[in-house]
Amino acid sequence: MPTKDREATSDERHCEQQESRSHARDNAPEDPPEYGEDGLQMLHNDDQQEYLVEEAVVGGGLRVGGEHRSKKISSTSSADDREPAAESSTQHATDMDIAQQIIAADQRDREDRVWRRRNTTNPVLRALQVIMPYGGILSSAFSIASSTIGGGIIGLPAAFQMSGIGMAIIYLVVVAIMAVYSFVLLAIVSQKTGLYNWEIIARRLMGRGWDYFVVFVLWVLGFGGGVSYTIALKSILTGFLKNSPTASNYIKSESGARLITSVLWIVVILPMCLPKEINSLRILSTIAILFVVFFTITCIIHSGQSLSSRGMRDDLVGFQTGNTAIAGLSNLMFAFIAQVNAPEISREMYKFSVYRVFLATLIGMSLCAVLYFLTGLFGYLDFGPEVSDSILAMYNPMKDHLMAISYVGMLLKISVGFALHLIPARDCLYYMIGTEASRVPWWKNAIMCAVQSALALVAGLFIPRISTVFGLLGGFCGGFVGFIFPSLFMMYSGGFCASRVGWGHFLGTYALLLVGVIAVVWGTGAAIYGATLSSW
Repeated sequence: MPTKDREATSDERHCEQQESRSHARDNAPEDPPEYGEDGLQMLHNDDQQEYLVEEAVVGGGLRVGGEHRSKKISSTSSADDREPAAESSTQHATDMDIAQQIIAADQRDREDRVWRRRNTTNPVLRALQVIMPYGGILSSAFSIASSTIGGGIIGLPAAFQMSGIGMAIIYLVVVAIMAVYSFVLLAIVSQKTGLYNWEIIARRLMGRGWDYFVVFVLWVLGFGGGVSYTIALKSILTGFLKNSPTASNYIKSESGARLITSVLWIVVILPMCLPKEINSLRILSTIAILFVVFFTITCIIHSGQSLSSRGMRDDLVGFQTGNTAIAGLSNLMFAFIAQVNAPEISREMYKFSVYRVFLATLIGMSLCAVLYFLTGLFGYLDFGPEVSDSILAMYNPMKDHLMAISYVGMLLKISVGFALHLIPARDCLYYMIGTEASRVPWWKNAIMCAVQSALALVAGLFIPRISTVFGLLGGFCGGFVGFIFPSLFMMYSGGFCASRVGWGHFLGTYALLLVGVIAVVWGTGAAIYGATLSSW
């Protein structure tokens, strides 16, 4: 009888907990936060003891306090030993059920959000839903492509020059395939755990401290991206200033280019970095992507005109050797970094599944690979060994009016890209100090963004070579974000063995990890070695 009373009391408590969770979700705002203040949701067992969800269940394995408990009870144990063990096993199963119920509830909330977006009452958005439905495969593919294509495209002709045409094509194909597979692994992790945030995934699966390392890598990627966009911005302005017949000698000098870049940063870029939310910049980012496509077209046209006038160059290289060839790999890896948005794309996908994520990623990355291939190849065919840094420094927009329009479009893309990199970097700093942008007063957030943006501006003004930044970011951040972290998340998500995930995923995950380690060690080392041999 006492046992039945305890079971009845336990059932009543679980029912009350489920009802309170259901009531809280029904009264929550449209987009409620998924986790608590520290990013980790607390559960309560029958004894009212608090513990983390990660201590209850992670993936397919049972985990309590970081230790795996065996379900097998020795037959030689006494009756007194078997009874506590049986109660502990029952409690563990109950804990696992609670965690799975929370994951299922979060999944229903996610599906409800996607349904509301697809069935909006706004007439303009309803018209767009007919063309490109929210959360569909085509919409997700475009989101992946728009987040992938950025300032890295201006360094691809230099990557072809460093590695050679043949080696660069091999790098391009391998990195694109690995990028698609990393999206697949991250989708599997999100499906198994119900988590759609890099920091939370790292903390839940790998333990405390790993989330801060992930945040640090993401901050380096965001801040370094801002530095690279500053260098690219100065290259665009230099192309106009040096070829202008009316500009003074000071304006044409390096100091003059820095001054004009700083003025443009204050007037155009800084206001974009101050908002708390990033959504206001997405429309401009979408428009800027079209200008990137236009830039690729103008590169092809200019290269065709050069080839028709002078013929094919005789100083082109098919395969480079040594550290220079590895430096080209780092540039290509930076161009394909888009995994930061992978969990969010899975979260917003309609009828989310790993296969649908695979199709969307395959389409998006294929579009990026085609643009990268065309820009890198025709830029290298046009200028040959002369292109060792940004391709923007090779054209004269004052004489080529088509290229001038392309430069203006790239100016918009770079300005928006600067803000899109610095705002996530700001969020990383907030995470490290234990807060978030929504809780910080506007003026404090503005100061934080302004200081961080100013530091990126100063660094970009005095680092002359954009390929150095691309190499460091591609080797270090690209290796971790694109290869190492997705493979480690897959391994720590539970049930990672060949019999459960299959030999394909088992070997593929280790291959992705190995490539990531090679990229971090050799890619970063080659970038540093190249920087020491040049003027940065």
